Amino acid sequence: MDDAGLYTCTATNKYGSTNYSLNVTIMYAPTVGINKASEDWVEGKPQTVSCDVTGSPAPRLTWTKDGKPLSREKTLHIQSVHMDDAGLYTCTATNEYGSTNSSLNVTIMYAPTVGINKASEDWVEGKPQTVSCDVTGSPAPRLNLDQ
Repeated sequence: MDDAGLYTCTATNKYGSTNYSLNVTIMYAPTVGINKASEDWVEGKPQTVSCDVTGSPAPRLTWTKDGKPLSREKTLHIQSVHMDDAGLYTCTATNEYGSTNSSLNVTIMYAPTVGINKASEDWVEGKPQTVSCDVTGSPAPRLNLDQ
């Protein structure tokens, strides 16, 4: 790519001179990279992810999520992240000299939820009882059971 630019050939003799100029453009296969803050997206928050592409001629760009087409724009904007936004995002760049891609495996982070499974709130003195908590969250929450 350093060889691109204007080349001029000049011919001179005692009767005069002439020149010819040629503007050289280097053609090459695309390169692609995903510009991301994190692969961990937070539920309910906005998220932006960009695909940085070079190539000559200018590559065609395609975003997919889990293999399904999303967009042909350089940047994906998600206004409010939802659980179904988790998955494998791939940016593919293609021109007549090649095709390449870069991927981002997105995990959705969310606040914990908790529920208690119990047979009854009426316990019999001297009888064993079991209390179990159903907890979800990402990252995995720490659990405490207090009386």
